[in-house]
Amino acid sequence: HVIRTHPKYDVALIMVEIFFKDKTKVKGFAIAKPQDKLYLVGHHLGRPYTYGEGVFAGYDDDTKDNLIYDIIQIPTLFGNSGSAVFDKDGDVVSMAFHLWSLGNDLWDAMNRLSFPFKDEWGGELLDGVEYYHKGPWEK
Repeated sequence: HVIRTHPKYDVALIMVEIFFKDKTKVKGFAIAKPQDKLYLVGHHLGRPYTYGEGVFAGYDDDTKDNLIYDIIQIPTLFGNSGSAVFDKDGDVVSMAFHLWSLGNDLWDAMNRLSFPFKDEWGGELLDGVEYYHKGPWEK
């Protein structure tokens, strides 16, 4: 079920019907800085829950698309694309979308590109949406 689409980027917010005991609203959106601790929460290929901790490694710019991407070092798997990446305060800083290729069909599951939400998207896709996991910032 499609909730919203972005007017400029090829991305959409979809609703997946899975029921959880706990849920919390997205707190807000922030910009990550190098070496900030980050958390990824998602649903790898339909599994109930995946969680990873890592750091913000820096930026990568794509001159062809004129976009700047975040590089995060965090354990991820195929199927985590679209997962929200949070900072220590529970603010969304980016969305994971691409594992780092090492060539010869090898992939580095610790490095991933992500879209920065606050810079590129302004948070309009997720604004006010309830996010269905509690992270380490929750008491």
